[in-house]
Order: sequence, then C-alpha cells, then structure tokens
Amino acid sequence: MVRMDANLFRLVATVQGRDFTRYNLNGVHIEPAANGGCIMVATDGHRMLVAHDPEGECVEPVIVKLPRFSFAQCKHPKMMGARRELMVDADARSATITEITKVKDQEDNRETILTAYDVLIDGVYPDWRGVVPSGSYSGTPGSFTGFNPAYLKEWSFIGTELAKTRGAVPGIAIQQTAEHAPTLIRWTGVEEIFGIQMPMRIDVRAALPPFMDQPAEKVAA
Repeated sequence: MVRMDANLFRLVATVQGRDFTRYNLNGVHIEPAANGGCIMVATDGHRMLVAHDPEGECVEPVIVKLPRFSFAQCKHPKMMGARRELMVDADARSATITEITKVKDQEDNRETILTAYDVLIDGVYPDWRGVVPSGSYSGTPGSFTGFNPAYLKEWSFIGTELAKTRGAVPGIAIQQTAEHAPTLIRWTGVEEIFGIQMPMRIDVRAALPPFMDQPAEKVAA
C-alpha cells in the first residue's frame, strides 16, 4: 500500500509528461524517503517537481497516473480539520481518494471520495536526482538565462495553490548553478516541494537594450 497527501500529489502531477513515446514519464513516480515518508516526482523533460510527504508511506517505488477528472477531488476541502489522502493499492492497480476529518474526542472520520482503476505505469523511472543542481553559481558573471514564460506562469500557479493551505502567497526563488544548467525553483517558507526548470538558449548580449545607451535629452528650463 502506498499512501500520500492527495493535494501534494495533484501539484506534482501538473508537470508529468504527455508523450506516449516516453510513457514512463506520464505519471508521478513515488518512492520511499530515506528520512521517512515518501517522495513524489514528476517531469516532462523540461521541468520537474519533487515533493516530500513526511506522513506518507511507500515500500516499493511505483509510477501512478490518475485520470484528469480526479485531480479536482485531490484538493483539500476548505473545512477546518479536513484533508484528502491518496492511497494506491499496487496489487489491485487502483487508487482511492479519501477525505479525513478530525472529530473531537473520536477517531478520524474517513469518507471515500473516488476510486480509480488501472492507475499504474509499468516501467523504470529515470534517475531524477541526476539533474538536481547543487552548490553555488559557477557560470560567467552577467550571463543571461532564458525560460519559457509559460513554465514561469505555472511556477506561479504552484505558489498560489500552496497559499491556499498557508494563508499567504510564497515568493518564488530561482537559483542557477551553471550556465545552461537545470535551475532550482523554490518557494519561500516552503520545505516540502521544489521545482527544476531546464533553461532555453536566448540571444541577449547586453544588460539593457540599446536605447538605454543614449544620454537623456536635456529639457529646456
């Protein structure tokens, strides 16, 4: 049995692949975490999200692909003390979303919201740790890095979704460790999830556009 925070799974799944020729990327890879809980990873080859659920459970790695209609059911309810959990039965190849509500002086109330079948992807997930940057920047000072603006918009979306359970929208921190290398995406105050963005080559050679090289026009008094 594999168990994790359903909303965190939903956020990670936003960057899973859609290319049938790389079918093993078309779901969320879940593996046990060395420090307890489970790790969730998804990538489409251009960006990647990695999340840690310290309360999750996972014994053997699996790749899970939920049907798109189920993602809306993964969101935590607005009701205080309620959350949603995703449980994967590898033997049955099924996944169940359960709403858990805390009840004072009683056991938690559990209600099955949705069960999906045939959710496992058979295959080997690539070594995602190999593209995670580490260390300080070692590139050329003053160099530019380009990013697909659509992807930057999606990182903002993740921050907005995280804010729904935090009360404030976290800022986005972008760290590059080398020119044209994978770039680390973090959200301020958020420790359970981070992103990786592959840069794109751009043709920008100066800090400011040429029109800024000209002196300001003098205005007559």
